[in-house]
Amino acid sequence: MFSNNGYIIEVDHNPAKSKLGSRPPEIRQNFSEHRKVTIQDQRSMPACNSNWRQHKASCVPLLFLALTTGFSNLGFSQELTSADTTLCASQEDIYFSCHLMGGKIVSVCASKDTTATTGYVQYRYGLPASLEMIFPKEITPPKGVFKFVNASEGSVNKDILKFKNGGYTYIVHQSYISGLSVIRNKSVIFRQGCTDDRYSFISRKARRVIDEIKKSEEDFY
Repeated sequence: MFSNNGYIIEVDHNPAKSKLGSRPPEIRQNFSEHRKVTIQDQRSMPACNSNWRQHKASCVPLLFLALTTGFSNLGFSQELTSADTTLCASQEDIYFSCHLMGGKIVSVCASKDTTATTGYVQYRYGLPASLEMIFPKEITPPKGVFKFVNASEGSVNKDILKFKNGGYTYIVHQSYISGLSVIRNKSVIFRQGCTDDRYSFISRKARRVIDEIKKSEEDFY
């Protein structure tokens, strides 16, 4: 574990954790509905397990309700996030987002109608109720911060969004298996693939807005 520019890097689990204070209001509002089932909630539910035959009359309607209205309406914890969950607010564009194999979410979000010099683009990592990193911390247009790279080679297609933070390079990539990599001193200190593909690609808006640079050695570590 080592720190840099206020961020704590854990090579074994998380690519980055930052002590950033409160999240932007739109992020807090977007995820304020997240709640966990209380003990009282759990006690009020029928015992639909090994004794389901005994409670069949109450279990079947509950199961039907869950399938038709969604488990979140029954008060189940949303920490078990679905593939549709991102770290972007409802009024933001999703440039990239996916659930990583380690259980966290990585998202690149942008304000509506962002251009290279207006609006903002932000990288976010963590869970909806506990963001661990936001970059850049301040609302900033993407020019000079984020870079787009077409790193395709032969029959292998690979597109990249990346940025530098101190001595670290963060690479969000779209390929046969999309994912996140963190590089320091020409070595990969973190790499995890995506477990879903709903948003695990570089959006067309991102390609239009973010400056493109030529591929380099670090894009293939």
